[in-house]
Amino acid sequence: HSMPYRVSSDLAPLLMAQRQGIPTGTLIQSWDNLSSKTALLPRWVDRYWTWSDVMTDELTELNPHIQSEQIRIVGAPQFDAHFDSSLAQSREVYCKSVGLDPKKRTIVVATGTQKWLPQEPATVVQLIEKASEVFSNVQFQLRLHPKDTLKRWQNSLDRLRKKGVVIKNTSPEVHMDQG
Repeated sequence: HSMPYRVSSDLAPLLMAQRQGIPTGTLIQSWDNLSSKTALLPRWVDRYWTWSDVMTDELTELNPHIQSEQIRIVGAPQFDAHFDSSLAQSREVYCKSVGLDPKKRTIVVATGTQKWLPQEPATVVQLIEKASEVFSNVQFQLRLHPKDTLKRWQNSLDRLRKKGVVIKNTSPEVHMDQG
């Protein structure tokens, strides 16, 4: 069972397996799932897979009925591709592909979402403007959260472009909350 932000399609087979005595387990998919999505954590599975000691500690603190023997630390499987050297690019190739100068230092600013950080665009613009005064020969890449869109940045785009900020929009064509 993979525990997304809402009930997943694999919950029914997981429940059927559990009812038939087949061992079951669930992966805690993200660092914040235990504190923000606990209602979706099945309390009756046999095994829980976490990313780290920290996540394991949070799992047992929030769910005292779960025994340490039921938990295995497996890392963050969705990030395994980051360790696939065949996918690596040189700095020069990457920078040129996104419009950055490979000879300059780059500061990447990653965003949150409108729900949790409604004032973020104005704050980020101020941060970039100040940082560009302090650091010489530096460029910025603004990496939007997958649930963030350029729409909420419209009022800030002119100021960002004046600073040469390269914006990387990571949101999928179908918003994550729509599947």
